[in-house]
Amino acid sequence: MKKRSVLTGWLCSYVFILMIPIVTIFVNYTWNKEIIQDEIFEANNLVLTNLGDEIDKYLNQEISLYSYLLQNKTFINVISSREKNAQFYYDVTELMYTIRNYDSDISGLVYLKELDHVIDGQGTNDSKHRYQGMRMLFPDMMSYDDWLKILSDEYQGNFFFQDKFYYNTSEVCLIYANSVREYSQYESFNLFVSIPVSILEKLTRSLSDGSRLLIRIGEGDVLALSSTGVDEIPDDFNVNWGNDEPAESERYMEIYRKSKIPGIEYCLLIPKNEFWNQLSHVRNMLYISVAVTFLIGFFCVSVVLNRNFKPVARLVQKIMGEEKAWGNEYKLIEDAYVRLVSEKNSMHRHIATQEESLQSSYLLAMMKGRSIEAAENVVPLKSGQKMVLTGFLVPLMDEKQFLQDEVMLFAVDNIFSELMNGQDFYRIEDGQYLFYLFLIPNETEEWKKHFLKSAEYLSSFIQERLGVFVYSALSGVIDEPGNLRFIYQDVMDGLKNIELFKKSSVTDMGAREEAGSKGIVQIVIEYVEAHFEDSNLNISTIAEGIERNPKYISRIFREETNESILDYLNRLRIKKARILMQSGEFTLEQISQMVGYASSKTFRRTFLKETGMTPSSYQETMKK
Repeated sequence: MKKRSVLTGWLCSYVFILMIPIVTIFVNYTWNKEIIQDEIFEANNLVLTNLGDEIDKYLNQEISLYSYLLQNKTFINVISSREKNAQFYYDVTELMYTIRNYDSDISGLVYLKELDHVIDGQGTNDSKHRYQGMRMLFPDMMSYDDWLKILSDEYQGNFFFQDKFYYNTSEVCLIYANSVREYSQYESFNLFVSIPVSILEKLTRSLSDGSRLLIRIGEGDVLALSSTGVDEIPDDFNVNWGNDEPAESERYMEIYRKSKIPGIEYCLLIPKNEFWNQLSHVRNMLYISVAVTFLIGFFCVSVVLNRNFKPVARLVQKIMGEEKAWGNEYKLIEDAYVRLVSEKNSMHRHIATQEESLQSSYLLAMMKGRSIEAAENVVPLKSGQKMVLTGFLVPLMDEKQFLQDEVMLFAVDNIFSELMNGQDFYRIEDGQYLFYLFLIPNETEEWKKHFLKSAEYLSSFIQERLGVFVYSALSGVIDEPGNLRFIYQDVMDGLKNIELFKKSSVTDMGAREEAGSKGIVQIVIEYVEAHFEDSNLNISTIAEGIERNPKYISRIFREETNESILDYLNRLRIKKARILMQSGEFTLEQISQMVGYASSKTFRRTFLKETGMTPSSYQETMKK
């Protein structure tokens, strides 16, 4: 394949790949446009829901003050009064403080029609004097007749907007009014509760520029709030109140919601130009980004492909030579790579064989107790890792069967390795013996059951198919690499015991060791009792005396008695010493030597540890 055609093919492929995301972006932009608009409606609907809930909370607070006053004892005393006497003025003063202290954001006003008396959180007086006081604060306030009309009208739980209605504020307030007639024996009265619109303005400060929240009360009053406060309703906008679905006008998107308070509705107006202007900016930036990306990508791909192809061409020339570097460069590289992998695999197999042979030689030397240098990289055995040795033997009947024996060992190795698949082990070969050193988990019994079942199956299979007896032995568990020679000797003893072969094809030397552990403990005890007077007695001399391994007898003794050999020796010596001390015929120095302590200081320290008192104290106790 020629160089030019390769570059052209690459360039076309990359350009095609580059066009895929570009086309996808345009398709997604067109398709997601309506989805984005729906999401905007949903987001603003959530905004409207939150605003409506917050406003409803304040409306409920107004109603709560109304209910609270109806149940207030002072309020009942006031509306029960028939004349303005001292008790009346005392009660209205108490009611004034009750209204003032209820909530700093909510104001209340009570108008007693028959007595023409006004009570709010700032004061109490007849309507004329209260109006004159308010007129001094707000000169442009409505006339007295208009104010009195609002006070004396009949209400049925109405909400309305009104400014300069309360003594302490000139701003527009949202007022809840109700005429109460439930108390038939008393006069009728009107109760007004208000919240300044400035409280509601705080809720709408987060609205975007141009957006408005419209609050409609009944069929009349409509209040518009924006991020800057009270605003005007657009002249070119007619709200279609009562519509539960989002709507669109020429300039606005409209979202409606009814309040939980009857007779109140909300509408959120969002300018469409804000949304579409931002979306058009996104679209224009998209066009520019796509064009720039395409041009830069085309240029970079061309430069990079041309640059990257040169090393490929040089590589082919070095691999194949100038004369043979013709054709598809990648096919030539593939052929060279296949040859390289084949040679690599062959080398790895050779290295693996050598490594296995080295491991086998190293472990065999350790098992036979030969002194060799440490080789952690060859066989990384660690202290504390549980290990078990297994061995297989195919007996030779004649020297001419040497080749047959090699074949049998090969068959045993393959079958047994398959049966123990998934287990960690090292393979060791020694003539007609085949050993496996297993690194076993904590579940020793489960592992042993699996091994015995596999070994029995292997022996039965070889005997039935080939007519040859295969014998195997399993050692006990060790956790120190230095004890390999002991379990090796156990396995060899089992394999060489011809009488044992006649009984079973698999010998569990570890089970035999466990069965004899109690006998070993008895032997150790008897030896210690016979030689405790020897001050040189220790674990090494004990093991030498009973012809056992020191670490082995220490482990067996502790497992069976829950104490060490030295602890038992000290306990026995102190026991003997106490008997001698009871006779009163010997000094402490003599007694310490008679029970095997070379130093009386050591004797005293051990005696104190075993009995909780010094030898002298013990003698004094015995005398008493």
